[in-house]
Amino acid sequence: LHYNQTLNEAKDQPKFQDKVSFENNILHWTLLNETGQPIIKADVKAKIIRPIQDGYDFNVVLADKGNGVYEAVLDLPFKGLWEVRLSSEWNNKTYKTTHQIIQK
Repeated sequence: LHYNQTLNEAKDQPKFQDKVSFENNILHWTLLNETGQPIIKADVKAKIIRPIQDGYDFNVVLADKGNGVYEAVLDLPFKGLWEVRLSSEWNNKTYKTTHQIIQK
């Protein structure tokens, strides 16, 4: 329904570099600007979605660990595939991305 709006938002995003990992129940998101400098003091959130089962989605705030690294401990109730919709607000810019993680 909002396909064109979604495309326009993607075009307007800053050219951030990012890396997402999930180890030992900790979600890590590293954010760098287009020149490789860390994005610090951003407002970072994630929506965690269970794609195959309704009723288990939740939101978390990722803590700024310094040097462009943001983290949150995830207490996922089930093993398997989860979708992570990440969003950062920094310097009047918004950056969003989606990744999949697996709880083993």
